[in-house]
Amino acid sequence: PLDVRAAGMGGTGVASAKAGSAALFNPAMLSAQREGDKFQFVLGLGGLVADEGEMFDEVDSMQDSIDDFNAAVDATNTAQIQASGNEILASLNTINNKLLTGELGATLGVGVPNRKLGVGVFVSGNAFLLGSPTITGDDTAYFQNAINNPGTVTTNYEDLPGTHEKSTVTGIAVSIAEYGVALSRRFELASGATLDAGVTPKAVSVSTFEYTASVDNFDEDDIEDFETTDSGFGLDAGVVYRTSAESPWQFGLVAKNLVGSDYKTNPNIGAPRTIELATQVRAGAAYTTKSENSYFFVFLAASSTQNLGNIPETRINGFELEATARVLPDFDINAAIGYTDSEIKAFPDRTVIGNEDPQISRYTINLGAQYAGPISDSLD
Repeated sequence: PLDVRAAGMGGTGVASAKAGSAALFNPAMLSAQREGDKFQFVLGLGGLVADEGEMFDEVDSMQDSIDDFNAAVDATNTAQIQASGNEILASLNTINNKLLTGELGATLGVGVPNRKLGVGVFVSGNAFLLGSPTITGDDTAYFQNAINNPGTVTTNYEDLPGTHEKSTVTGIAVSIAEYGVALSRRFELASGATLDAGVTPKAVSVSTFEYTASVDNFDEDDIEDFETTDSGFGLDAGVVYRTSAESPWQFGLVAKNLVGSDYKTNPNIGAPRTIELATQVRAGAAYTTKSENSYFFVFLAASSTQNLGNIPETRINGFELEATARVLPDFDINAAIGYTDSEIKAFPDRTVIGNEDPQISRYTINLGAQYAGPISDSLD
């Protein structure tokens, strides 16, 4: 899931997720929350896009140059043939071996943590996009000849015979919608350790899109005409282990998509591709600090003294806005800004009731970066 908090903690949501997002990371986290937590609601939106060659914009510009080139060939305008040929060849070189990748995500989660039976519900949607060009030697040779020998070009690009292999652009998109219920329970082990176990049965709907066209005819809007949609059932399961109930260390393990499924694309050209929702296993560890009845300093103007004390009851409300951007392939930066409104609800000195909690920051800012590339050709 797209989650700045988890990304900022090294992707350890499997062992540190809050109740609202537990069903998305590890259902066992619903019973692994600290006592006193009663309810959490999470709404997340995010997107990552990496367009190395500004592909679609470059293809649109190239199509204008191809129109000019065809008109120049028909009019035997050698100067324009050379000029347009240069522009087209430059565009082909710009997008050659470049990829457009994108990921969009939206999640809505509600969690009610409980040691005996934690319950969560969620709805999530994720979309993945890939744009990939194939530049042919026939095109490179054709336009290079037009630049070097414009007077020999008598057939425009549109009317080239079928034996000429044109460069193409392929667009592939996959959207995955899931909704389900997560259940979790804590088990006290004889050694004093605790084991939380959870499952998430879920409904899954997958839509695939695949469209390929030559560079002079490609239109990204046409990808919608080659859609297939299918639905199925999925299951996630996870555990969280602590060496003792008070241990600051927490270890999580989750297996996603235990009931795997395959989905086929419906391309306009070529054989269908298989989109596999394979089982994924992730492990993580998190260290949590816990503070109860912490002291704080309060200044009493009447006696001009600073005094130690703690606050019996405080009301805290807030929100956090998160954003993630993929600035380079496999390299993301993330940022979040939060606002917290606190109010002292009970205190021996009634004059401070209604004030802000002195230990709660009104504003918080988080910045982070993450590189997640393959370790080798065979290991991600």
